[in-house]
Amino acid sequence: MVFPYLNMLSFWVYLLSVVVLMASFFVPGGPTGAGWTLYPPQAILPGTPGNTWGIILMLVSLVIFIVATTMGGLNYVTTVLQARCEGMTLLRMPLTVWGIFVATIMALLAFPALFVSGVMMLLDRTLGTSFFMPGLVSMGQVTGYKGGSPLLFQHLFWFFGHPEVYIVALPAFGIVSDLISVHARKAIFGYRMMVWAIIFIGVLSFVVWAHHMFISGMNPYFGFFLPPAP
Repeated sequence: MVFPYLNMLSFWVYLLSVVVLMASFFVPGGPTGAGWTLYPPQAILPGTPGNTWGIILMLVSLVIFIVATTMGGLNYVTTVLQARCEGMTLLRMPLTVWGIFVATIMALLAFPALFVSGVMMLLDRTLGTSFFMPGLVSMGQVTGYKGGSPLLFQHLFWFFGHPEVYIVALPAFGIVSDLISVHARKAIFGYRMMVWAIIFIGVLSFVVWAHHMFISGMNPYFGFFLPPAP
């Protein structure tokens, strides 16, 4: 790796995020019961398990994790671009490396949306801001929130959430392709097309996030180019 110290630091920061997340199981109220999407306003209102310390620790853990991911991602991208051996052009790299490379670029572009949404919800929960929280009545009491948009959180979350699926999958695509090629003792068929397919999948994953949001009252005409998620 080009920056070994940064790589080491990213691991320990990631480990810190895991410790913070696990700590939510031992605080009053327990871990958050808001589900993996953490949709507001439900996530931070009374009546949801872990709406006090649970959701706070979850969001803090998320923010720390994204910092660690960013440090590691910058290291991966720089290593692939600057530390290849002599003669190893981009179009000679193994598909495994291509999968990791494209997935890392996607992570660097997608995770900031989740980082921002996590910080904004943390401020809504701790300082009473209204980024995502509209004016509402909770448990028979009028809350101090006003004017926030839960839909904004959904857009930010799924702008991360849809590419995230391919951030996980693309390295696996490359690994499987290389394993089959090696054990079949044959060169990869259509190598350049495979490279461009990996890149195209990465690009396409950023422009269809809203197909996770059809129940949000979105204009149905969006359905022409945002097919529903399975």
